[in-house]
Amino acid sequence: MKHVLQFALIAIAVAGSALAPASASATAPELDFAKYPAVNAKRYVSYNYDNNGRAFFRAGGYYCSIGQYPGRVACKGFVATAPAGTQGVLLNNSQGPWWITPGGLAAPNIDLVPNAHFRAPVLPVKRSINIYDVTCARPRTHVVSCTSRGRAFVISPKWHKFVGPADVRNPNPPADKLPKSLR
Repeated sequence: MKHVLQFALIAIAVAGSALAPASASATAPELDFAKYPAVNAKRYVSYNYDNNGRAFFRAGGYYCSIGQYPGRVACKGFVATAPAGTQGVLLNNSQGPWWITPGGLAAPNIDLVPNAHFRAPVLPVKRSINIYDVTCARPRTHVVSCTSRGRAFVISPKWHKFVGPADVRNPNPPADKLPKSLR
């Protein structure tokens, strides 16, 4: 009887594990910031007064700025799925992500490059930077992803993906234009 009971418990455990999804909550590699070791953020901060203590990095054709305010990150560069005239993308702790266009809401208030001389270091591939409530990573050569308090963006020259609550103003491209991991 003891062996029958053990066999029944093993059968239930095996059946239960077969019904559970293998990776229902798997995070896309572009948004799995924990898998990318962080660089020394101090190298990326401009201490020039005109740059207001912002950090800057270059990655795969993008020039990114972190800071001036906690949780704020903006990247300048081309994204094929962005609206015409787009200069970059912006995200902060409580708003975005959204596109920065010459006539847009953030355009007069956002500096996408340093105001004073600062040679921004290149963020290496498969590395991240954590500073001012922001984490950015470079999962692949031409891909940049950034997050701040549950909001995120991933950009590449061919596509973009915005992650945030329902009030995110700018839509994502159709799923067939995204890599499989972000659909």
